[in-house]
Amino acid sequence: MYNSENTYLDDELKFQPLSLTFFLRSEYSLGKFYFQPQLILDYYFPAAEKNFSALLSFNAGFIF
Repeated sequence: MYNSENTYLDDELKFQPLSLTFFLRSEYSLGKFYFQPQLILDYYFPAAEKNFSALLSFNAGFIF
């Protein structure tokens, strides 16, 4: 993990990605009803353990 305590204005900072996220969303509609499942997968690079997380979400609605 990046330590910012010893950073000065003249230090050179480089691009350091902290996480990688995959987002998948689909939609299904039947008449006036719709359903949207979403899957989010996240990988956190600096963590030594448990660096992977997932979230599953459902949206449903009625269009009038």
